[in-house]
Amino acid sequence: MVMKTITILVFLLTCSQKNADAVNRPRGVEISKMSFYAGEKFTCLDGSATLSMDWVNDDYCDCRDGSDEPGTSACPNGQFNCKNVGFKSFYIPSSRVNDGICDCCDGSDEFSGLTLCENTCDEMGRASREEEERNRLLLTEGFKVFEEYSKQGNTAQDEARNNIETLEKERMELESKLEEVKKAKEEAETPEIEAKEKHRKAWDDLKAEREAELEKIRASTAFQEIDTNGDSLVTEEELLKHTELDKDLDGEFTPQEAKEYLEENDQVDMTTFQEKVWPSIKQIYQKPGSKESEENVEMKEEKEEEKPTPDEERPEDQMPDYDEATKALIEAADKARSDYDEVNNRVDEIKRELEGIEKLLKSDFGPKNQFYPLKGQCFEYTDREYIYKLCPYDRTSQRSKNGGGETSLGSWGEWAGPENDKYIKQKYTGGQNCWNGPDRSVVVSFHCGLVNEVVSASEPNRCEYAFDFNTPASCDKVAQPEQKDPAHDEL
Repeated sequence: MVMKTITILVFLLTCSQKNADAVNRPRGVEISKMSFYAGEKFTCLDGSATLSMDWVNDDYCDCRDGSDEPGTSACPNGQFNCKNVGFKSFYIPSSRVNDGICDCCDGSDEFSGLTLCENTCDEMGRASREEEERNRLLLTEGFKVFEEYSKQGNTAQDEARNNIETLEKERMELESKLEEVKKAKEEAETPEIEAKEKHRKAWDDLKAEREAELEKIRASTAFQEIDTNGDSLVTEEELLKHTELDKDLDGEFTPQEAKEYLEENDQVDMTTFQEKVWPSIKQIYQKPGSKESEENVEMKEEKEEEKPTPDEERPEDQMPDYDEATKALIEAADKARSDYDEVNNRVDEIKRELEGIEKLLKSDFGPKNQFYPLKGQCFEYTDREYIYKLCPYDRTSQRSKNGGGETSLGSWGEWAGPENDKYIKQKYTGGQNCWNGPDRSVVVSFHCGLVNEVVSASEPNRCEYAFDFNTPASCDKVAQPEQKDPAHDEL
């Protein structure tokens, strides 16, 4: 029982001594610097003077750095430390001490008694710790996704580099093969072209022969129509009855004009008519009794318009099918063309793939390729008037909520953050021109977030837009353990 009593007394004395030390500490001094204010003498923290401890906080500035007046407003450059037990210790200018405004959450800056300050440190400390915990959680979870994004980006880059060698090898092999299939195609097409041309010429000759026969019939019919007396001769008098043959269109078909048609003869037989006269008159000759009125002409034009298409022509007017030998040549040429197109298309495809890989490898996806997963995605943000779209590494746009097309706000340009932290901003330029102004552009600010999303869009300057974008790709910092404020250790 005696020992227990002694122990309690020692504890009470110790606490009493600590409380006494706390009372004797000068106001406005940070705990970590309290040792400079112990003893009978005080040396200014800048070493400019050594004073009696009685001169500390005597409302007169003796040190050039103001360190002798941490608890008064005597020094214009003085700093007062708010201990703020339960929250965070911080400094305020000594000029704010006893100015009637509570700057420290513990109210220690207003010790004159003229202003009563409520101690809100516990409440603020709790809110601060909750916010810090939320931030730690954000950084912890965000960093996990960041590492996954980085892994995806690095894998894509590695695969791209590996694909280059494979594709280049295939391209060289195919380009060598391309020469072979090209030669084979040309060799197969030559006899095909010749056979088709032969077939076409035979068909053209046949059509010409048919047309000549038809023309001969037309000439014979016209001869018989003009030869009104049936003596197998067309005379000048008979020809003059066809006034539509008036050469100079002066309204009079003269004997001289008729004789010109008859090759200066008074009359011609069937053979001479077919060879000499008919070619000159067939375009204007009209069958007796069939003089065309304007109405007849219009009807004729309509009939011309209604002329059947090639598919509707009579079978005898269509070119006959190729013979089996020509079909075989066409089939062989088609196969050669198909082989060539297959190889040539694959070569072009490989070239496009290599261009894409080269572009990918040149793209700046961040120091750890963490922004790679954003490529190929688009994100939208809607405000009261517009729907904004961000497609990272591609484009930005804006469209009205009421409909209409997109307005380009700019295409991917570059990372535009400060030199020591360039991956916090992207710039998109060359958007649609503003009327009587510059081309539209966008600066996108990147922030750590668990979800990829545009969280705001604005136009701080005319035609210059600003987006805020949250993404795990920006969560590149590891959450730090909670730091305790030294002031919390004070009794």
